[in-house]
Order: sequence, then C-alpha cells, then structure tokens
Amino acid sequence: MSEVVQLESAVAPHLCPVNSSAATRERPEFDSYTGRLDTDVRQVVMAYFGAQEQSAEAGAALDDVLRMRALMRRPGGPGHLELSRYVDEAGFGTVLVVGYWLSPEAFDTWYAAHGAGWTSGEAAIGHFVEVVRPTVRRLETIYSSNRDLQGIGTLAERPSGPIIEHGYWGGMRERMPDARDSSLASSGTPEPVARDGATEVVPHEGLCLIRSGQDFSSTEGAERAFYLEQVEPQLRAGMDFLRDEGRSIGCFANRYVSVLGEEGERREKSYAMSWWNDMADLEGWARSHRTHVRIFGAFTAHMKRFGDDARLRLYHEVAVVPREHQFFRYSRCHEGTGMLRAIQD
Repeated sequence: MSEVVQLESAVAPHLCPVNSSAATRERPEFDSYTGRLDTDVRQVVMAYFGAQEQSAEAGAALDDVLRMRALMRRPGGPGHLELSRYVDEAGFGTVLVVGYWLSPEAFDTWYAAHGAGWTSGEAAIGHFVEVVRPTVRRLETIYSSNRDLQGIGTLAERPSGPIIEHGYWGGMRERMPDARDSSLASSGTPEPVARDGATEVVPHEGLCLIRSGQDFSSTEGAERAFYLEQVEPQLRAGMDFLRDEGRSIGCFANRYVSVLGEEGERREKSYAMSWWNDMADLEGWARSHRTHVRIFGAFTAHMKRFGDDARLRLYHEVAVVPREHQFFRYSRCHEGTGMLRAIQD
C-alpha cells in the first residue's frame, strides 16, 4: 500500500496562514500541486509580445517573433520564455512569445534596451505587447502533476506537495492570498490612448488574467484517443465561445494557442489565455456556464478513466492585477486584437 502524503495549503506560510475552512475539507479525488516561488519574490512579470498578419500561415509574424525571442535571450531577459501561435477571430495568423521575469526591475531594464521598439510602428505587420506585473499575493497556480511545471511554475524554487484547496468551487479564490479577505472587484473602464503612432489601452482596476494549458505529448493509445476525441473538442468549443461571445459574460479576449518548438514547429501542448473584467466574472463562467460545465465534465471523465496512469498534464495560472501594473500597446493591429476589444462599443 502506497503511503498517503499529507496535504498542504496552496498558499505559502509566509504569505498567509492556512485557510481553516479549506483545511477541514475531505481529500480531493485527484492530487494537485502548486509552484513554490522563492520567499524573496514579491512581484513577477508576464509579458506577451505578439505579431499578426492577414494570413493564417503567419510566416512573417513568426519571423518577427523569432527575432524578438533572440532579444529576450540577451542578458536581463526572462527566466522562461515560450512561443505559440493561433488564428484569431478575424482570420489573422498570430504568433506570440511570452516571457516571465521574477523581478520587475530586471524587466524594466531589459525592456528599455530591447523591447520598447517592438510597437514603434516600423514593422509591416501588426505588433503588440501586453504586460502584467502581479504581486505574488494576487497570483495562484495549480498543476495536475508535480513534474514539468509550466508558465510561471518553471521559475518556482520547487513544487508543493498535494494541496488542500482544489477539487471544489471556490478553490481558485482560496489559493490566492489577497482574495481570502478581498473581493478583488474591478472598477473603472478601459480607455484608449493614441501615443506615438500606436494605441495604448489604459486599463481598469482588477483585470484578471488566466492561462490554462494542456500537455498531451506523453499520452498514448486509449488515453490519447480519449483526449483528442472526447476532451479536446469540448475544450475547443468553450474557447471559441469565449473568443466570439465572451464579452457578454465579462471576458474581453480569449486566445486558444498551440505551443511551438525551437524552430516554430507545432508541439503537442496548448493553452488558452483570457483577459477578464475581474475574477468574479471568470468564476461565474467556470461555475455554471454550459461551455465550462462540458469542459469540466470531459476532463473529469478523463482523469477518472485513467487515474494514476494518466499522462495528460493540466495546469493554470491566474493573476488579478491592479491598474498601475498593466500595460497594453498595439501597433497596426486590427481592432479586435487583445484588450482593444475592451474599448469597442
């Protein structure tokens, strides 16, 4: 009989005591984990640099983003970066490189030297940059495995043990320290500002970002078939709904992207990233909207069927970001790009 590992709180002890209501819950059906950042880390940076063109192939966009990736690999660049691509609702091929920093000061120094020119308007195609700087008190992560953490988790000092706060509605909020005693409600309205030939979106208080991903590269046989035939179609339908109709429920923009390898080749990983009005709107969709109910049901069926033998890896990271810690700038992009959608009538 295998030893049962004791559960621990997703919230690190130096950030908040264990939530007593969560601590009394029964053990979740499946173990999940979070990433433990170094205790000296107080704020992180998540920066998305994108290029778009009116072609699904997006060859020029890939070339531009590969050049940006080379700049991100210079001294002072992110501790982790990743390429991805997708075709958006307007049929524009878009390529992204996301970088993660554990120091806002390091990001600022790198950006001034290498990143600020990205949206100067000199490129022949659309360029944009979307940057958020959440504090660790307004950030939470969850992973289905304690190996090969993704996103900001790649910079974690270590993974946690199995955590208490998951497997029930409300777990996301209880994994975020500041959300335990604050609603983190939004206020204000995003506004456009024309500056130096580009459009910047001056954000509102309490914007919420979620990046939620899947790695099916290790799946085989029946598990692989189940994911591709039963799970992924439900996931894609939900992501299409958020992309096309999300504004009706508080989702400003959603991208469902394929992760790319070193040379731009497609890997068997994907993630969705969404900008939400606030955390409550994200919770509302997750709790009861038909599209998420179907996604949740499909993933639950997958894990129940394959259990401890499952090789599918799942994760998400959620950040709630104050107004002063957001930056959005778009050059030559169509009006439905990213947070530009938040300022459309």
